[in-house]
Parts: sequence; C-alpha cells; structure tokens
Amino acid sequence: MATKSPLQRLSTFKNPSTPTPLLSPTSSHQSHIDTFSSDPIFSAFLSPDFNPTQFSSAALSSGSAASRIEKLQEGLRLLDSQLRHEVLSRHPDLLHQLSSIKSAESSLSSLRSSLSSLQSSLRRARAELSDPHRLISVQTHQLNNLHSTSQLLQYTIRTLRLVQKLRGLVDSQPDSSKWDLSKGAQLHFEILSLYNESHLSGIDVVDGEMKWVIEIGSRIREEGMKVLEKGLESLNQPEVGLGLQVFYNMGELRGTVDGLVSKYKQMGVKSLSSALDMKAISGSGGGGYGGGGPGGVQRHGTPQIGSGGKAREALWQRMNGCMDQLHSIVLAVWHLQRVLSKKRDPFTLVLLLDEVMEEGDPLLTDRVWDALVKSFATQMKSAFTASSFVKEIFTVGYPKLLTMIENLLERISRDTDVKGVPPALTSEGKEKMVAAVEIFQTAFLTLCLSRLSDLVNSVFPMSSRGSVPPKEYISRIISRIQEEIEAVHLDARLTLLVLREISKVLLLLSERAEYQISTGPEARQITGPATPAQLKNFTLCQHLQEVHTRITSIISGLPTIAADVLSPALGSIYGVAGDSITSLFQAMLDRLESCILQIHEQNFSTLAMDAAMDNNASPYMEELQKSILHFRAEFLSRLLPTSGAISTGSETICTQLVRSMASRVLIFFIRHASLVRPLSESGKLRMARDMAELELAVAQNLFPKPDHTHYTSMATKSPLQRLSTFKNPSTPTPLLSPTSSHQSHIDTFSSDPIFSAFLSPDFNPTQFSSAALSSGSAASRIEKLQEGLRLLDSQLRHEVLSRHPDLLHQLSSIKSAESSLSSLRSSLSSLQSSLRRARAELSDPHRLISVQTHQLNNLHSTSQLLQYTIRTLRLVQKLRGLVDSQPDASKWDLSKGAQLHFEILSLYNESHLSGIDVVDGEMKWVIEIGSRIREEGMKVLKKGLESLNQPEVGLGLQVFYNMGELRGTVDGLVSKYKQMGVKSLSSALDMKAISGSGGGGYGGGGPGGVQRHGTPQIGSGGKAREALWQRMNGCMDQLHSIVLAVWHLQRVLSKKRDPFTLVLLLDEVMEEGDPLLTDRVWDALVKSFATQMKSAFTASSFVKEIFTVGYPKLLTMIENLLERISRDTDVKGVPPALTSEGKEKMVAAVEIFQTAFLTLCLSRLSDLVNSVFPMSSRGSVPPKEYISRIISRIQEEIEAVHLDARLTLLVLREISKVLLLLSERAEYQISTGPEARQITGPATPAQLKNFTLCQHLQEVHTRITSIISGLPTIAADVLSPALGSIYGVAGDSITSLFQAMLDRLESCILQIHEQNFSTLAMDAAMDNNASPYMEELQKSILHFRAEFLSRLLPTSGAISTGSETICTQLVRSMASRVLIFFIRHASLVRPLSESGKLRMARDMAELELAVAQNLFPVEQLGAPYRALRAFRPVIFLETSQMGSSPLLQDLPPSVILHHLYSRGPEDLQSPLQRNKLTPLQYSLWMDSQGEDQIWKGIKATLDDYAAKVRARGDKEFSPVYPLMMKVGASLTGNKSYC
Repeated sequence: MATKSPLQRLSTFKNPSTPTPLLSPTSSHQSHIDTFSSDPIFSAFLSPDFNPTQFSSAALSSGSAASRIEKLQEGLRLLDSQLRHEVLSRHPDLLHQLSSIKSAESSLSSLRSSLSSLQSSLRRARAELSDPHRLISVQTHQLNNLHSTSQLLQYTIRTLRLVQKLRGLVDSQPDSSKWDLSKGAQLHFEILSLYNESHLSGIDVVDGEMKWVIEIGSRIREEGMKVLEKGLESLNQPEVGLGLQVFYNMGELRGTVDGLVSKYKQMGVKSLSSALDMKAISGSGGGGYGGGGPGGVQRHGTPQIGSGGKAREALWQRMNGCMDQLHSIVLAVWHLQRVLSKKRDPFTLVLLLDEVMEEGDPLLTDRVWDALVKSFATQMKSAFTASSFVKEIFTVGYPKLLTMIENLLERISRDTDVKGVPPALTSEGKEKMVAAVEIFQTAFLTLCLSRLSDLVNSVFPMSSRGSVPPKEYISRIISRIQEEIEAVHLDARLTLLVLREISKVLLLLSERAEYQISTGPEARQITGPATPAQLKNFTLCQHLQEVHTRITSIISGLPTIAADVLSPALGSIYGVAGDSITSLFQAMLDRLESCILQIHEQNFSTLAMDAAMDNNASPYMEELQKSILHFRAEFLSRLLPTSGAISTGSETICTQLVRSMASRVLIFFIRHASLVRPLSESGKLRMARDMAELELAVAQNLFPKPDHTHYTSMATKSPLQRLSTFKNPSTPTPLLSPTSSHQSHIDTFSSDPIFSAFLSPDFNPTQFSSAALSSGSAASRIEKLQEGLRLLDSQLRHEVLSRHPDLLHQLSSIKSAESSLSSLRSSLSSLQSSLRRARAELSDPHRLISVQTHQLNNLHSTSQLLQYTIRTLRLVQKLRGLVDSQPDASKWDLSKGAQLHFEILSLYNESHLSGIDVVDGEMKWVIEIGSRIREEGMKVLKKGLESLNQPEVGLGLQVFYNMGELRGTVDGLVSKYKQMGVKSLSSALDMKAISGSGGGGYGGGGPGGVQRHGTPQIGSGGKAREALWQRMNGCMDQLHSIVLAVWHLQRVLSKKRDPFTLVLLLDEVMEEGDPLLTDRVWDALVKSFATQMKSAFTASSFVKEIFTVGYPKLLTMIENLLERISRDTDVKGVPPALTSEGKEKMVAAVEIFQTAFLTLCLSRLSDLVNSVFPMSSRGSVPPKEYISRIISRIQEEIEAVHLDARLTLLVLREISKVLLLLSERAEYQISTGPEARQITGPATPAQLKNFTLCQHLQEVHTRITSIISGLPTIAADVLSPALGSIYGVAGDSITSLFQAMLDRLESCILQIHEQNFSTLAMDAAMDNNASPYMEELQKSILHFRAEFLSRLLPTSGAISTGSETICTQLVRSMASRVLIFFIRHASLVRPLSESGKLRMARDMAELELAVAQNLFPVEQLGAPYRALRAFRPVIFLETSQMGSSPLLQDLPPSVILHHLYSRGPEDLQSPLQRNKLTPLQYSLWMDSQGEDQIWKGIKATLDDYAAKVRARGDKEFSPVYPLMMKVGASLTGNKSYC
C-alpha cells in the first residue's frame, strides 16, 4: 500500500513497539491507517484512483453531508495526534538525520568547486588538441589517396605482366593447336578477373592490351572445344581431361558442359525424328517426296504403290542407324561424366564434377537419356497415330523392334560397365525405353490374337454345326501357333505375353469344338454299327487329342511358366475331347454291367457235374462276350491307335477310357460273383470257367491285363470321373454298399451348375426352362437332364436293393399303422360331431357378448375424451390466471407458463381434441400466449448471455425446455453467433469502409478513396492503416464476446437440470459424439477468418503490406484474444472454450502473412549484406560502420518479435541464413597467396585487409552472441551453425599467416642442433649474450609482434586472460607450440657439457622472456610453461637423482628419455642416430605419434645397447639404462626392466 495513496507514506512513522499516547495502550495492534482501510468512508482516501470531486458529489447527494464532514474532521484530528506522536517518539533519529544532511551539504559544495576546475582543464586540453587532430586528418586522407594509387599501379603492373606471359606463350608456337591451352586459359582468366575486380578500365595501356586478350581467349576457347569434341568422339580420356581443364581455367566449365549435354540431346532427338521421316524413307526407297509420282508418299505417311518393300527396308535400316547414333551419344556423355568424376584441378584439387553439378542434381547421362526416351516415346506415339505404314511395320515386326531396343540397352550397359564408375543407364531408365513402344506391343498382341482367332473361326464357323474339319485344318492351326511362338521365343517377356493370347485362342477352339459335339440317343446307341454322329465325335476327339499333344510338345522346351500359362486352356481342350465320347463309353459300360448282373439268375448250387464240366460258357457270359466283340468291332477299332491289342505305351484319352472300362468290368464281375449264394462245388467250377472266359475276352478285345492301381491313379484325371459307377475300386460303389456315402449322385448334383438349381427350395420350372431355351444350348441341357434322370433311376434301384430288409420291416410297420389309423378315424368322427353340437349351443351367447362389448368400448372412449377436455380447460384456466395476475409480460412466471402451454398443446394433439368447439376456441388464445412467452423467454436469455448472468440464462433455457423447443432455440443462437462473427471479420477487412473511416469516400476518384486491388488513394494511407488496426481490434473484441457468450450458454446447459425430471439440459441439446457448442462456433469463425486472410492477401496489396510488415502486431492481437478467452473461461470443473488444437488453427489462419513476413525479414537483411559485400567487388573490406549497421538491423529484427517465442525462433532461422550468407561473402573477400602469408617484411595490404576482415567477423560473432544471451537456449541452438561459420571464416582469414610465423619460429629452434654444447669454454658459457639461434628467434618474435600481432591483439601490451578472441587463441597456441618444440629439441642435444647446460639454461630464460613479453603471458600457458620451468633444473641434476625427482612429473616421458641419451655412453644411440634421420624429420615423426609409439622407438635402441654390452661381456650397464627402462615402463605399466 506504500505506493498507492498519500496516507500510506505516513506508515513510516509507526513504531509498533511504542504505545500511542493518544489512544489506548493496546492500540498498537491496529494503527489509525489500518482502521481507515476498513472504514467505508476513509478507505476511499487510500485508493490510488481517489477523486476529490467525485467524493464531494457523492457526499452531497447522499443527504448526510453534515455527518460526513464531522467524521472527516474527527479523522483529521486523529491523524494530527498520530503525527505528533510519531515526531516525539522519533526525535533522536530526526536530529541525527538533520546533522547528516548538513555534512552532506558541505561535501557537495567542495565537490562543485572541484568540478568547475576540472571543466576549465578540459576546455584548455580541447583547445591544445584541435589543431594537431586537424593536421592528422588531412595527412591521413592524403595517405589513403597515395595508397589507392599505389595499389592501382600494382594491379596494372601485374595485369601487364600476365599479358606479357600470355604473349610469350602465343608467340612461342604459331600453330594454335600446339599451344599450352591449359596455361593460356588460366592466364586469360586471371587477366580478365584482375581487370574487372580492380576496375582497370580507362587506363589506356591496359585497354589496348585487353582487345588482343579477348581475341586470344576466343581462339583458346575454339581450340579447347576441338580437343574436347575429338576426345569425346574417340573416347580418349586425356584429351577430354585437357579440354575440360581449359574451360575450367577459363571459368566456363559449367556452361560448356551444359552446352555439350544440350547438343547431344538435340542430336538424339534429331536422329529419332529423322529415322521416322516418311518422306525421307520413301525417297531412300526409290520414290520422290511428292505425292503424285510412283513411290511417293500418300496421305497418312503411306508410300505409293510399288515402293512399300523398299520403304520397309529403308525404315529398318534407319532405325538401326538411329540405335547406333543413340549408342554413340550415350557413350560420349557417359565418357564426359566419367572424366568429370575423376579429373581434379592440379592446383586447387577441386573435382570438376562438383563445379558442374550440385548435390541432388541428376547425372549427365540421366538428363540425356530422359530427353531421348521422352522424344522416342513421342515419336512412337506420333508414328502409331499419324502413319498407318509405320504402324503396320512396327506392329508386325514388333519382335524385331524390341530386339533392336534391347540390343541397344545391352550394348550401352556392356560398354559402360567399368569398376568404380556408375553405369550409363539404370534399370528404371531401361524400363522407360521399353515402355516407349508398349503401344506397338499392344497392337502386336492384338494382331496375333486376331490372326489365330480368325483361323479358328474359319475352321469352326458358328454358322455350321455338325461338320468336322479335316485334319489339315487342325494342323494349320497348330502350325500357326508354333510360328507365333517361334517369332518371339528369343524374348522371354514377349513370349509370355504371346502365350497368354494363344491361351485365349485355345479356349476359343475348345468352345467351338464343344459346340460341334453330337449328343442324343444317336450318339449313345451301342446295339448297331457306329452312327454318323458317333463317327463325327470320334474324329473330333482325335483332332483335339492332336492339338493337345503337339502344343504340349511345342512348349516343352520353354520355361516352366509357359506351361503354367497354357495349362487351363490345354485342360479345356482335353476335357472337350473326353466329353465327345464319354456318353458312348458310359452306355457300353451299362450294357456290360447288365450282362454281369444276370449272374444272379443262374443256378450255381444244384448243377450236375457233367454240366459243370461242360466247356461252354454260361449264357450271361456268352452275352457279355458278344457285347465286347461288338464294341471292339464297331467303336473301339475306330478310336484305338492299332487294330490289335492296346499297348501300354500308347496312352491317349481313348486308351484311358478303355482301361477304366476294362477295370470296372473285372471289378463288377468279382463283386457280383462273390454275392452268389449258395455255391456248390460244381458251381465253383462253372464260375471259374466264366472267369477264364471273361479274362480272355477283356484281354483280347479291351485292354491287356487292366491294372487296378493304374486305374485308381487315372480315375481322378479322366473324363469318366464324372460317372459314379467308375469310382475307385478300393471304395465300395454306391450300387451295392449302403454305406457308400462318400459322394452320392445328390452330392454330385449339388456341385453341378445345372443340377444344383433343382436342389434349391426356390426352384421354378418355368424360369429354368426359359433360361435353358435362351442359352442357345437347349438340346445339350435336355440330354444332360435325361442323363441325370437315368443316374437317379439307377441310384433309386440301388437304394431299394441295398435296403430291402429295412423296407420289408417298414412295410409290416405300415400295416400295423394302417390298423391304428382306422380306429383313429372313428374316434375323430365322433369328436367332430361333439364339436358341432358345442358350436351350436355357444353361438348366440357369443353374439350377445360382442354387441355389449362394443357398446362398452364406445362409452369408455367418450368418458376418456371428456376427461381430456376437462383437463385441457383446467390447464387453460390456470394459464389465464397466471397471465391475468400480472399485466406486465416481463414479470410473468415464464417457466410455469411455458410448462402449462406445452402440456395444453401436447394434450390437445395426443388426445385428438380438435373439433370440440369449446377447446378449439381456447386454443387460439393459448397459441397467442405461447408466442408472447417465447418472446419474453428469448429476451431473458439474450440479456443473460450479454451480461453473463447464469440465473437469467438458466431461466431462459428452462422456458424453452418446458416448451419443448430447447434444441431448436440453442441451434438458432449458435447460428446467430456464427453469423455475427463472420460478419465482424468481413467488416474488419472491408477496404471501402476502412478508407471511408480514414478520411476518404467510397469512390475511386477523390482523394482518400479506394483504388483497384484494395489500395487507398494517395494521402490517406496512414489514416487507412490506423483504421484497419482499430477495426481489427474491434473485431477481436467482438470475437471474444461471441465465444464467451457461447461458452456461457454451454456452461449453463452443462449445469442446469430440470427441477422435476432432473434431466440435464445439455443432454437435450447434444447427443453423444456431437461437437461442443464452442467448438462449432470456433470452427466456423476460424474457417471464415482463414478465408478472409487469404482473400486479403491475394486481393488487397494494401492489407497484404500492412499485415506483412505488422505481422508481429497481428499475431499479438490473435494471441491476446486466445489468452483472454482462455483466462475468462478457466473455471474449475467446466471445459474451457478453446482447445489447444482450436488455438493452433486460429494461428495457422495467418500463416500466409507469417511466410511473407519471414520472407521480407530475410530480404531486408540479405539486401543489406549484399550491399555491404557485393559480389562484383572483391578486394575491398567495408568499414566498421557498415558491419555495425548489419548487427543493428539484426538486433531490430529480434527485438520486433522477442515477445513471441515461436516467432522469435522463426526469425532466428532467417537470421541464421543471413549470417551464413555473410560468412560466404566475407570468405570470398579473404586474400590468399604469398602476399597474405609473407612474414619477412612489414604487413602487406592483403594482410591488413585480412586483419580488418577478421576483426569485423569477430565483432559480429561477439555482438550477436551477446544479443541472444537473454533468449532461451534454443535460440543459441538455431544460430550456432551460422555463428560457427562466422567464427571459422574469421579464423581462416589469418590462419595461414600464423602457420607461416610458427614455421619460421620452428626453423629458428631447429638451429639448436647446429650449436656446440659440448666443449664450450666456461667463459663463453657464462657470457650473458644469448645463442645465435636464440637471437634470431627473439628477432622474429619481436618482428611478428610489431608488424602483425600489434594489429590483431586487443592491447599493445601483454594479453589479459579476459580478452579471449580468435587472435589471442591463435597466439596462445603458437606460444605453447614454441615452448614444447624448444623443450623437445633441447632434449635431443647431445653431447651436453656442463658449460653447455649453462648456455642452454640462459637460452631458456631468454625464450621465456621473449614469449612472455611479446606473445602470451607464460604463466597462463599451463603445461608447456611448467615443462619449460622443470626442464631447466633437470639438466643440472645428477643421473642418480633424476629417478626420484618430482620435476619429472611436469615433463613428457619422451623429453626425459631423449635427455638421458646425452648422459649415456656413445654406443647407446638415440632413435635419431639409429635411423639416420634429420632433426626435422624426427620431429615430424614425433608429431604424428603418441608417447607409447615414441617409447617403442627408444626401446629398440636400448635393446641394441644391451645386446652390445652382453656381446662385450660387460657385467653392468650404464646408470642411464635402468633409469630409461624405468621411465619407459611407466608408459606400458611394466615395472620390470632388467
């Protein structure tokens, strides 16, 4: 409260621990200020919005002004006493503060005098410094001019020198074909680049040379293209590589390669077009180009009569030539691509393919091949539709065309199959080429099918039935099929397609042959000679057997899939062949079985022995033999392959049927012979004779030794399988066994397409007859039905015979049942007479009861109608009483009135009270009152939704619920709110209204009006912009109120229950699965908002510009709307108005402006970078102000969106692209070459430029990092790659210089091995002068500091640890490397005397001083400095002391080991001596190895030394040896070294 009211400032005088003297001693618990805060009058004074005028007016209008004044005076008195109490209680503190204020005043007065003297001193200094500053500025400007002039002269001299080199190269060889084209191209490119980048135009001597240079460039380009084209023609890699190098050096590689690719594309397209040029083809075939003379071209691309053959040959020749041309084109492009993928520039090592193609680009071969395939497909399609001649040739000769294409693809694949090089064609590319001629493939297959179908139709015409074609016609069909297969057999895929067409033809053949089969009694008769119908069927069967056999033989040499394709069709042929003779064989079998059945009529029990020994066969057997002989003579002799017995090798369909019939006869005979009973001995002899006769008859006339097993295997394959009597003999046949139910005739009928209809409960004979007549095969249907009747008849006979005992048993049961039924009939007749008497006695009473019941029903209906009428009138009376009790309709009990109104209408309609005058009279008034109740209820509901008053909304909803209109009312309100929102959105973006509110009219002529595309007139843009934002604000408020109203309605519906039924009102409005009311309204609003935004973006450039530039403001409006809605609808236990998905949809509606905003942001920053680093300018670095401008612009972009995290992230991604562009442009400005790496003289302009560029990029990196430091971590993640690129380019600009400096310092240190550290006199060792190599090292460091590091490091003195930039990091690395390098080579010095150690120690001190003063503070270098400090005392230690010295911990093991060599004997050679390496070579090796590898090299020398000692027979090693082994063992972990 301290900042909210003036009275609160008095609380600082409170002292709760001291009792207030003006009040009671216990008043410390509550001061006057606390009392005022709870007082209704004084609390107003504590409000920060207190207004005296309003308070006075309220006091006067309250009617108690005097009492208010008295209370205020009492309050003033209390405050006055409180103030006095505070002053008295804090008197010592106030006196102390007063003395402090006096001392502060005296201090301020002395400070003022000091400031005035300081200001006078500053004025004098300014006057003394102004003139020198002005002089320095003038001289600096002159120096800049002088520097620019000298730089221009340098560029001019360099250009003229390059021109001179180019002249020397050209003049050295008059023949331009023998020039060094690569070098000439490089010189030409350098001259043009230097001329353009250094702006040398206008210098006469340079302009004069440039004309000659351009001319020579044209000649170099011509010669290079000749070499390149020659290499591509001969597939010569060196020549192609030379040509490509020429154009790479000239900077024209990509354009040249693209030109070659385009050229090869055009060649291929032209070759394809020429190959199908009908005029040229006819001309080459002997005809002219005109259409009048013989041999010319008619319309539709058809040659004249007489020249077709030559034109056909010419077409195929041109297609062959075209394929060869395509082969050479693809091979040339592949060769070009191959050389590009291998060739690298010898200087930059850039792969030439990377210059021609970018990542993701298609290969050169793919580009050319796609163009060729596309052109080939177009030409093929055009030839098919435009030229009937070409269409005919390519359709008939499609196999030849396909072979050409596949040969082309195979040649290209073979010729480009080189290891490590991608092939010219992919599998997808090959498939596209083959697919280009699919149109001719389809025509070829259609032609193939047509030829074969026509042949079949001519052999089996539909118009002729009953005539069988001769065998030659069948052979012609088979030969034609064989020709079609042989024409395509070389191509497996095409063969498969042709076989599918042949399959269709074979199915047609089987269909036509089946149509020729004769049926009826004439085809099945077996008593007389063979009828013509039977002879025709025999011939037809043989023809089909021939087709089946030969086609099977033809495809036997093809792959297995060929048999799979033709299998259904060949099966159909085989089936029709069997169908042609099956009925005859069935008739013959039935006849033979009937003969065998006569065995049961013979007597095999009492036959005399003489009769039994008689050689004559039984009568039934004689009849059987006669039948077999007759069948053989009349039928089988015409069907079987030979007239004698059948050989087992001639298996045809006829022999299979005969085999089956013979097997069936034998089995049938055996079965019935076994049933004979009784059987005497003589009967057995007779039966044995019958068996012998049967075997002889079957063997001589049917089949030699029928094999049951073979029959069983064939039973499932032959056409006789359809005959139930020809079942597997291992299974009892249904004619005898009552259990033969594996498949009865009924079961067979259920799977038959014709007989299955009879088993249906809905069978209709009329429909079946009509279908049979309309099918065109009524005769065959009749025959099949007759066959079925015969089968059923035999089945019935079999069932009767097999179940004879059961039938007899059932017959006796039937007789007893008949006697029972007769007694039942007499009982039924007596029961019927009793029923008739009862009916006569009961009829009159029943009639009387029916009449009285009807009267009672009428009476009940009338009384019920009266009850409903009375109830209705009572309800109307109640409603009248409610209405009359209050004249003002707004004060009615609307809920009760609605309930009464609903009950009246329901009772009226449900009870059908219309027509009752008293009720109809009241209903008019009831309907009128209902309308008024509805109006008042709607008023209450709308008022409640506007004020968000739950009771009022609940009352309104209860009214409409009671009236039964709740759902319709709620739906109407939702639709109304939808329309309000849509209208508000549309109005907010109405440009005419916006411009009108901005000061202009609606017309387009006056100022401030609206132009086309929704743009205001000149002068009214600002007002229109403000009006647009105001209307958008208003629209957001309107949407907020709409959504809040709908949510409030939904909230009340979800809480309100009917007080009587306890039904939740929401359940009456919505069903399960329906969307919420808020979701419906919000989806409509979002959809309309998205549509309006899209329309505004495309139709109004003015709105597009405002919302694009001000997208953050627009997004903030939307997010504020969403946040307000979420906050205002965040009520515990109630679903919020918006879901997260709904919010995302609203934000997504303005994504079109987000994209435009980000594009604009990227464009602004990119344009600024392009203006600071233009591509046309290379060599100049922009001033620091330009870099600051880029950084400031980036900062502005971030600050504009920093309030929205998501938008900030998107903007940062665009900034990342700009920073990458900046690093790319800056990298382009880096100077390279010897001038940038020189270290002997002063800093060159190129080096100074690199220094400036590095500092600029460092500034960008530092400031951008600082800007995003306050943003979330993800911001740094987004910009991290771009900032890393900036940092990397900054380092690249000076890395080469630092590497050169380090190489120089290392070369100085390497001179340590040229010094003598062994026999130096003690006086010289004690001299204070450093060694020569160290002096040179110091000079180099001083030079580097003065010329380079002073310009790069942040201060002129030593570097502080806080100023870590890329330069200081490089200096730190260089200083560390110098110390490590020195220690390494100092440890390699051998021999090392005591005086040498003193000299080396002095060199170390000099090195430490030079590094510390000029490079980097050595104390901050860490391990390198500690190693240097440790090595100095180590060299003075005794060998015996070194093993336990703690100094060794700071030195690398390799340094210790190398130093110990200087203490060892001469025969202990170091790795340097053992391998005869120079110090530089050994140092480079150590840089590439680890300590363990270095130890391995040292261990080898120690092993050699130990071997020498043992060879000499010495008993002990040098003290150095065990110490070195101990140090080495610490590296490997092995402590044993003896």
